[in-house]
Amino acid sequence: YRDTVIIPDPPQVVMADADTFACFGTTMKLKANVLFGKPNFKYHWTRVVKDTGNSPWKAEYHISGDTLSDLSIPNINRDSTVRIRITDGDGCIFYDTATIFVKPLPKINLGPDQRICTYDTATFDAQNADTVKYFWSTGDTTRFLKTSIKGKYIARVTEKKWNCYMTDTVQLFVNDTVVSLAGNNQVICNQKSFEIAASHRPFLETGSYTWKDITGNKTLGSNAKYTVKPNNTNPTGGSPRNSITSCIPK
Repeated sequence: YRDTVIIPDPPQVVMADADTFACFGTTMKLKANVLFGKPNFKYHWTRVVKDTGNSPWKAEYHISGDTLSDLSIPNINRDSTVRIRITDGDGCIFYDTATIFVKPLPKINLGPDQRICTYDTATFDAQNADTVKYFWSTGDTTRFLKTSIKGKYIARVTEKKWNCYMTDTVQLFVNDTVVSLAGNNQVICNQKSFEIAASHRPFLETGSYTWKDITGNKTLGSNAKYTVKPNNTNPTGGSPRNSITSCIPK
């Protein structure tokens, strides 16, 4: 007489092949892969705090609500040890543990938003002395970015060992070239006056003015309008005196 007894391999769960790492502030996803167990499975995730003494564990905290086969840990900001306990359909209990080491993010600061004129060029510095990998929203891969085109610029610096990355955003504003308008040249009679009026383009922008009498090298002021009265001081019948006035917008 013969009889056969089949002894299956013991149940086993694998979260990760080895301890792993996560970049600071990111979300870590762990999945419990069950080997040789009998369905259905019950999952119980805990966060473990290691003891500095002889005891292997100091405390173990259940991660509330996590009873599924995978686990997401958001905003990781410290080293963490996570353990999964699984109970299979035969009532067998088995465990796996993984330690997540937090890696720091590189630092980047593009500085405040900049405003330039159309004939100027802005330079943005992603810093880090070329110790990281650079990638700009323009496609550039250098530390410095020079541009004269308005818009939003994003720089991403990636640490070369762990590939942790950080981004920063800066806005570039480009002012339109200002055109000053002092009006047409005028001819008036002696002892008469004329109102000069300043304007500029683009009209929607706010401008401030400085009027100068360039014949006498005299600054009139900063009002938009002035009444001028260039007198003829020559004898009767002599040549009239010209007054040349300029408007300088700011």
